[in-house]
Amino acid sequence: MIDLHAHIVPAVDDGPSTVEEALALARQAAEQGIARVAATPHMRARNFETDWGYFEERYDEIRRALDAAKVPLTTRLAAEVYYEPGVERLMEDARLSYDGGGRYVLLEVSMQGEPDGAAESFAAFARDGHVPVFAHPERVTSILEDPERLDEYLAAGVLLQINGGSLLGRHRPGSRALAEFLVVTGRAQIVASDAHDVVARPFVLAAARARIVELAGEERARTLVDENPRRLLAGEPVAIAPAPATPDGWPRLARPDTWVDALRKRLRGGAS
Repeated sequence: MIDLHAHIVPAVDDGPSTVEEALALARQAAEQGIARVAATPHMRARNFETDWGYFEERYDEIRRALDAAKVPLTTRLAAEVYYEPGVERLMEDARLSYDGGGRYVLLEVSMQGEPDGAAESFAAFARDGHVPVFAHPERVTSILEDPERLDEYLAAGVLLQINGGSLLGRHRPGSRALAEFLVVTGRAQIVASDAHDVVARPFVLAAARARIVELAGEERARTLVDENPRRLLAGEPVAIAPAPATPDGWPRLARPDTWVDALRKRLRGGAS
């Protein structure tokens, strides 16, 4: 198995704080049968010039520790890039991509929702040859409330990366149902752990793979955790072939009432 979303570089983000913690997390991956991991620390445009060199130093440190401990895990340093003003220059930096050539870049948005113009920007990146891999869209509030819009991203050539934890019910309400729908209908291209530590947010790819087999069969599981990840690391094309879906077929998280909606409901209830 290949895990394309993991925070195993120590002391750079909200992943492990020490080399020892990072080493324990890497051992957990290897014990699950994960052979390759992309280290994807959080990267923001405003900090790129000061942070990236430090990230490389810390990555080299954990890489030396893995070799010394003989942990059988191949790794590559990439990044989880945050969508914000200035992100364009990060999308063009090949060092942050999965393949090292700038073709595939893991790109996340705010958990509350995509900023205005995000879908258009993702599409423009894809047209320019820097294909966004949309990180865990099933955890984004605006997507949970209006999930059909993911087809706009797919039509533009954007790939969708689902968290294994979502398939296992470890994330926010609605994430599991949407993640399962994306897997079953062929809308997800990659499933990864998004691991941060060995307890609260561990590597879960083995369990997630088993869940994919239950939902959609062995071939789909192999595609999502083996074949497609290998293609991304090699810079090779990845098929996007979603099955048709009716509007009523999409799982949807109900939007919370605004105070105006709540007031109207109370007034209607009092009048009846």
